[in-house]
Amino acid sequence: MLRRFGDLNGPISVRASSLEVGSIPEASDRELDVARLLNAVWRGKGFILGIAFLAFVASGIYAYRIATPVYSATAQLVLDGRQQTVTDLDSVVSGLSTDQITINTELEVMRSRRLVGLLVDRMDLTNAPEYNPWLSAAPARFGWQSIKDGVKSLLFGSPTRARPLADHDRLRDIVVSAVRARISTGNLNRTSVFTIRASSTNQDRVAGLANNLAELYVLDQLETKFRGTQQATEWLSRRVSDLRAELEADEAAIKALNAASDLVSVRDLEARNRQIKGLRDRFDALQLTLVEATARQGQLEEAVGDPDAMVRVGADPVMNQILADGGAGADVRLNAHFDRILSRARLDVERAEAQADAIASTLNEIEVSVAEQSLDLVELQHLQREADASRAIYEYFLARLKETSIQEGTQRADSRILSLASRPNFPTEPRKKRLVINATMLAALMAGALVVITELLQKGIRSAEDLELETGYPVVGQVPLIPGSTPKQKLQNLIDKPNSAPAEAVRNMRTSVLTPNSSPQIIMVTSSVPDEGKTTQAIALAQNIAVMGRRVLLIEGDIRRPAFRDTFGANSGLSLTSVLAGSATLASAIFHDPATGLAILAGDTGQTNAADMFSSDEFSRLIETARDTFDVVLIDTPPVLVVPDARIIAPMADTLLYVVRWNKTSVAQVLEGLRQLETGDQRVDGLILAQVNPKRMRALWLGQSNGAYATFGQAYYER
Repeated sequence: MLRRFGDLNGPISVRASSLEVGSIPEASDRELDVARLLNAVWRGKGFILGIAFLAFVASGIYAYRIATPVYSATAQLVLDGRQQTVTDLDSVVSGLSTDQITINTELEVMRSRRLVGLLVDRMDLTNAPEYNPWLSAAPARFGWQSIKDGVKSLLFGSPTRARPLADHDRLRDIVVSAVRARISTGNLNRTSVFTIRASSTNQDRVAGLANNLAELYVLDQLETKFRGTQQATEWLSRRVSDLRAELEADEAAIKALNAASDLVSVRDLEARNRQIKGLRDRFDALQLTLVEATARQGQLEEAVGDPDAMVRVGADPVMNQILADGGAGADVRLNAHFDRILSRARLDVERAEAQADAIASTLNEIEVSVAEQSLDLVELQHLQREADASRAIYEYFLARLKETSIQEGTQRADSRILSLASRPNFPTEPRKKRLVINATMLAALMAGALVVITELLQKGIRSAEDLELETGYPVVGQVPLIPGSTPKQKLQNLIDKPNSAPAEAVRNMRTSVLTPNSSPQIIMVTSSVPDEGKTTQAIALAQNIAVMGRRVLLIEGDIRRPAFRDTFGANSGLSLTSVLAGSATLASAIFHDPATGLAILAGDTGQTNAADMFSSDEFSRLIETARDTFDVVLIDTPPVLVVPDARIIAPMADTLLYVVRWNKTSVAQVLEGLRQLETGDQRVDGLILAQVNPKRMRALWLGQSNGAYATFGQAYYER
């Protein structure tokens, strides 16, 4: 029972596999078959070439007949970081730098809506049909608009193209957006050269777009600087007036204080203040000296005991000489000399501290002595400082006002036009050859991807090898499509053409089932889901076994959807249900078909549940009686995934045959059906790949070496 028939002419040996018989592999064991995908692409070459040809024709028509030619022109500007110096004055508005951030910012400024709006106004583009959608334009010879107009004229008569009303601002905004979409800016790599590229369907207008925008950009820079300088002049004028008033008020306050104060001697107070300042400067200097001396003392004390550190920190030539001479007593001399240096450092710290204390005491005495007399003087000095500050600010702003007034006439733009755009001689779009090639290649790639995706989404099983790999069970037969729309017509075709390809396939299946080493008597046929052809396979196998002279009983176990009466024309009212109910015997309920030599036990729907009937002892006794009476008993059972009938009947059978519809039943359905049988310890003995389409299989390159599916095997079969 482990043999598999890979073709319809004879058996071949089972291919070596790591799968054990009856073991269902996990989904992770299945790998992507690259050869299968390449095969699918090759099979779909006609579809791919057809789509590519259609794209080639469509893109060619569009590129050479429909597409409107577009012309491009480019103007160049340079960002000049060098500013001409006319006066040695600081500018109110500084020049632009040449870093990448500034360049990117200026590129966006060039195509800003404000500048493009000025361009629209200068060139009166609101009256250009290319940018104004409300201006009537002649439709293309062939395009969507012409098609829509033609359909409207057929249905509603000739359409009238009316121009909708729109306010000027709305119209201008729409035109600005349309023009801006036709302008691009950039800069040459590693330079400060800007490019303004404009495109248009008007060959005479396109250069003007680029050149006018470049001029507007340069003028905008000048106007920006002029406006900045003018605003600064106005502000400085107002500020100078305010500062003049503040200065006059401060000077008046000083005069009033001098007249009202009773200072003994202003010069004396000023001299004492100068003395205090001198003492404070000396005190600050002594504090710095004290810090340095203290740090020097700390370094010397840390170096005690380390000869190298003592020489390095001491920084004395004598110590260097002592260390270089060495000899006995060098360490003693070195330590003695270092102690003298350390003593001097400590003495310096003490001297600095003493001087600082003395100066601090003197400074305190002087400050206390002049405290009473300095109050008026401090207030006077405060007023004098305010007046001096006001005077300084006033003089600075006054000078800046004069400088700014001079700069109003000396401003220059940061950019200049390097080259103007010229009138183009040839259109830049569409690039006809490139468009056609790209469209054709893209269509071919998309068609190929569609073929591959369709192949990947295909869930049906197409070959015995795939079925065995997916399930781990042997395939005992591959039966092609039997001509006929009903089981009766298909059976008649097998009887009329015993040497046809389907008949030979059933014969090979019979050979696989009835081997010399194993001749099962009770054979059950089932499937995963309905319409897989299990009933046809059961009838065909029974008829083929009966041809051998065997006594064959065909039981219709699928009583929920009985079909045997229509197939064999049985007119007896007795059925399987009658036998199980005890109202008839097996012999009386059997219908003998003279055309096939089969004994038929048909089923019919009844009040009793089918699963309960097959679980009864009466059905078990029926099977035993049939085993004693007939050589072979075939039971056609319902699909496993629909009802439990097949799982109930399976333990009574000697052989379980599982039908899988070619290219239809999914792997998941087959695996689930087998799993349900295995949960009841029922092992499937063989799989039948049914309803194989030979032409389709050869088209899929799956039957080139498989007898009935290959061209070389056709001569052996009756047509």
